[in-house]
Amino acid sequence: MKELIKEGIEKDRHRGLINQIKLEGGIRLLLASLERILVSLVLLLASLERILVSLERILVSLERILVSLVLLLVNLERILVSLEQILVSLERILVNLVLLLVNLERILVSLEQILVSLERILVNLVLLLVNLVQILVIHRNEHAFYLCYVGCILNSRKSSFY
Repeated sequence: MKELIKEGIEKDRHRGLINQIKLEGGIRLLLASLERILVSLVLLLASLERILVSLERILVSLERILVSLVLLLVNLERILVSLEQILVSLERILVNLVLLLVNLERILVSLEQILVSLERILVNLVLLLVNLVQILVIHRNEHAFYLCYVGCILNSRKSSFY
C-alpha cells in the first residue's frame, strides 16, 4: 500500500510537473501574445501620432483659410463702402442735374417771354410803319402839308422817347 501511495504521489507529482509545464507554456504564449499586443499598441500609438501631426497641419491650414476669409471680408467691406460713396456721389450728380434742368426750364420760360415781348415790339413797329405809310400817302396827296406833318410826327416821336 505504501507502494501504491508512493505511486499515487509519483503520479500526482508527474501530473503536477506536466501541469506546471503546460502552465509555463501557456504563460509563455500569453507573454508572447501580450508582447505582440504591446508592439501593436506601439505601432497604433505611432499611427495616432502621425494622425495628430496631420490634424495639426490641417488646423494650421484651416486657420490660414480663416485669415484669408477675414481679409476677403474686410476687402469686400471696403468695396461696399466705396460703392456706397459712389452711390452718394451719383445721387448728388442726379440732384444737380435736376436743378440744372429746372434752371434751364426757367431760362426757356424767360426766353419765351422775351420772344413774346419782341413779337409785340415787332407788331408795334409794323403798326407804326403802317401808320407812317398811311401818313405819307395822305401827305403825298396833299403836297402842301407834307413837310409840316412829317415835322410834327418827328417832333412828337422825339418827345415820346424822352
